[in-house]
This record gives sequence, C-alpha cells and structure tokens, in this order.
Amino acid sequence: MSNPIILKYSEFDAKNLVFSEIKKNKFGGKKVYIKYDNPKLDRTHELYIQLPEMTVPFGINENEKKEGESVVGYTYSVSFSLNGESSENIALCEKNLTKFDDRVKLECKNNVKSWLSKKEIVDVINDEIYKSTVRKPKDNFDDPEARVYPNTLRATMYKDQKTIVPGDLRSGEFQCDAFMGTGEYEKIGTRKREKIEKVDITENLKKGSRVVAIIKCNGVWFGFGGYGVSWSIVQMQIKPNEKLSGFAIMQDSEDEESFEASDEESFEAETPEEAIIKPKPSVQQIKIIPK
Repeated sequence: MSNPIILKYSEFDAKNLVFSEIKKNKFGGKKVYIKYDNPKLDRTHELYIQLPEMTVPFGINENEKKEGESVVGYTYSVSFSLNGESSENIALCEKNLTKFDDRVKLECKNNVKSWLSKKEIVDVINDEIYKSTVRKPKDNFDDPEARVYPNTLRATMYKDQKTIVPGDLRSGEFQCDAFMGTGEYEKIGTRKREKIEKVDITENLKKGSRVVAIIKCNGVWFGFGGYGVSWSIVQMQIKPNEKLSGFAIMQDSEDEESFEASDEESFEAETPEEAIIKPKPSVQQIKIIPK
C-alpha cells in the first residue's frame, strides 16, 4: 500500500474538493465522501491535511458513549486552537478551513434534495444546521479583535478495536501515531535534523501541548437536525512543554556581593537549627548560615 498524499494547510484549495453521491448503510444512515482533485498530480485522492504547529488547550477529550442510561464506551478527540494572533500560519490555516466549510455548505445547497430531503434551503438555515469544521465558542464574535476565545478545530482519535479488552471500556490503543524529538541531531546531506522517536500519546499529549498534526477528512455525516464533516488524526508530532523544573531563579551578582559583605552583621545564629534575623531594607535575599 502506497503512502497517502498529504497537503499542507497552505496549499490546500477548497475549489478542488470532489463530493461523492449519497451513500447509505444498512441502518439507513447517509454519508458523502470527499476527495481532492489535485491539479499538480492530475489525479484525485483522499484528503489529508498537515496542520501548522498549534496548541492543544485541553489535551485529550473523553466523552461517554451511551445506549439509554448505560455507558457502553468512550469517544476521544483533540481540539486545536486556531489562535491566529499567535501565528500567521494558523491564521492562514483557519482561512482555508473556513473556505472548506463554505464549499461544503454550497454543495449541500446545490444537492439539498438528496442530502437533506428538502426542496430548498435558505442560507440562514444552512448556516445554522451545519456543524462547522472551524468551531466558534458561543460567546465569540466574527471580528477576530473582539473575540473572547480563539476558534478551534476538533478531530477524532479512534482506537484499534482489536486491542480493546472486553469489560474495560477505556482500554485499547489509539490508531494515531505520536512522535517527539529526542534532543539529538543527525546530519542529512548539508542539513541537520533532530532525531524523532515514537511515544505514547496518552502520556505525552497534555493540556497546553504544541503539536503538528496530520488529519484525514472522513466525509460528510448527517444526523438529526444537522450535518457536518468528520476529521480524524492519523499522526502527530508533540513538542515538549517548556516548564520550569526545580529552582531556576538566577541570582543577581550585585545582590550576592552585598550579602557576602554584610552577612555577619545581619545574622546572630544561636544553634545550627535556629537563627535570629535582623532585617535590613537593602538586603533582598537572605541566606541562613549556622555557626
């Protein structure tokens, strides 16, 4: 099996989307598949998009899957922050994904009879029932400068059904591969590249992680009162969180010299465990030295 063709967020063009006819399953559910007509390759292929480096604000989202009142499993997803203020690449990605949403809604309008079993649909209703790829928080405004929170993109992470242990609803391995840099570098030709290793996604994908992900378009789904497009994560590179570990405050040399010159005047140690501090306004940091 050949590797899929992956488009970068910057080269993806919604004008090249190709929609299949309505497909129905044995339960009566409907689905429309989306492919990409690649003008550079002169061929049509499945739609994979590589996203720019983005923040994952919530880590892995876990939601209960219920039948009646009983929990029968869990679904997992990841939300990517489309904070365009932090990156021009993210702003461009959101712009292209918004064009993707507009193209899907136009296709629905042109095929409303087969898609929604309606004679026609007005734009206001179409906007209302479509579950956008670019998700807007309820209190967001269309004007980016007036937004309270950034928009997000959500993609599903599926588990390999063969790895799920019967009776353990949270068991199973994610089908999405995750990688991290090792901190070591290798020379490739005239370039230097960091070595990458495969890691456990559950242990390493945390709140606030920065990632580069490849997502796959799984087509248009239809449900009660609405429709939308589902995306799944097939691979991601996780960038390590930059957090302080242990004491990391750098000392100012002037403060250290001032302390060393006046430490005997500032302390009268009674025992190794106890010292009486005579405060001095000019001393900013005090170090206890027993006699």
